[in-house]
Amino acid sequence: MKLLFSILTAFIVLSCSGSGESDGVYICVSEGAYAYHHNADCGGLNRCTHQVRKVSLEEAQNEYGRQACGLE
Repeated sequence: MKLLFSILTAFIVLSCSGSGESDGVYICVSEGAYAYHHNADCGGLNRCTHQVRKVSLEEAQNEYGRQACGLE
């Protein structure tokens, strides 16, 4: 039973944490924007009135100075 629980837990963690990072993240290209989003349908990103751009996680953090969205 412990083995089954461990396998299911590992599967859930890997599927949730790794799914969006390799594909990139979404940012709102605005001076007031501060977050990056793993999901293009995120409520925080839906408030963007400027261009939405898909970039790498590293680019969002290092070049744009963005932090992870608190809604996801």
